[in-house]
Amino acid sequence: MKKFIVLFFLVLSVITCQNVSAENITATGVGVTHNEAMNDALRNAVETAVGVLIDSKTMVDKNVVLEDKIYAVSKGFISKYDVIESEEDTNGWRVVINAEVDLHPESQLMDELTKLGLIDNKLRNPKIAVLIPSDFTAETAVVKAFNDAGFDNMLDIGRYRSEYSNAFNLNSEKLHLVAQSMQADILVVGNATCENIGDIGKFLPGKKKTGTLSCRICLDAKMYVEATGQIIASGSKDGAAVDSSVEVAAQKASKVAGKEMGTYLSSKLLELAAGNRQRIEVIVVGAGYDKIMAVENALHKIKDVKNINLAYKDGRGTYSMNYAGSPQTLFAQIESNIECHVELRSSSYNRLMIAVW
Repeated sequence: MKKFIVLFFLVLSVITCQNVSAENITATGVGVTHNEAMNDALRNAVETAVGVLIDSKTMVDKNVVLEDKIYAVSKGFISKYDVIESEEDTNGWRVVINAEVDLHPESQLMDELTKLGLIDNKLRNPKIAVLIPSDFTAETAVVKAFNDAGFDNMLDIGRYRSEYSNAFNLNSEKLHLVAQSMQADILVVGNATCENIGDIGKFLPGKKKTGTLSCRICLDAKMYVEATGQIIASGSKDGAAVDSSVEVAAQKASKVAGKEMGTYLSSKLLELAAGNRQRIEVIVVGAGYDKIMAVENALHKIKDVKNINLAYKDGRGTYSMNYAGSPQTLFAQIESNIECHVELRSSSYNRLMIAVW
């Protein structure tokens, strides 16, 4: 019987995950010649993708720079494209394409936008609000997943939960108002539905009741950026669990779905922020060489830390590295990946001083 229960639980818990590094965009271009129309469509596709990353005010203020450095070489930022429509009339050509604009953290477009200083700095340690009024357990699990990913600026939205009970179905304009009212840089809204499957005995030979009840939770969520007005990630995650109580089974399933959703959304945010990777120094004081090496081992466990270099002198180790988040977030990740005692002595925009013993 136990084997049947475990097998049933595993089947219910199958979740499909995607990690997309390209923005799929449909764009239209016009021109006197077919070639002009194609170039216009490619430019418009890249401009749309840039709009996901940069707020509208910055796009206006930096329009000349964007025209010269980005839009003028749009084709180089597109992984592939398909022509959906192509037609000629008395005014010239009109072309519609479906293009994949490469937004991978190491892509040429992200690199150029970073060099130009156009990526929104708020992505480094944003204020994040998570609102899933239909399932507080799932909401809590999403928040914990963001915390575990190193985002430590999570907002308490308790008083807004009843006010925005239908937040998931709000349009972009209203999501903007909600994010502003919460003073959130990133707003995650979701909706959970529960399916009470009942006694798992009906799925077993003989169909006898077992007293073990099953529940499935489906959690839909999307992540909205207040500065740009864009939804940068959305998805659906399922969670399933069994227990002698259907209420407890539902709570367990909510935790599973919430954790999976939070992990997915936080990874998308880290992926986007990684294009804004900055140089950070971590200074380790009051420690022997073995403790300094313990810090280095912790740094290597943090997936968004790149290009680590160490300068060691007189018992002080200075690490320089590329990192997408804030120094405070980096300290939290070091603390969770090291077995020694660690203390934050000071921090600035791109420098962290810690003591280890």
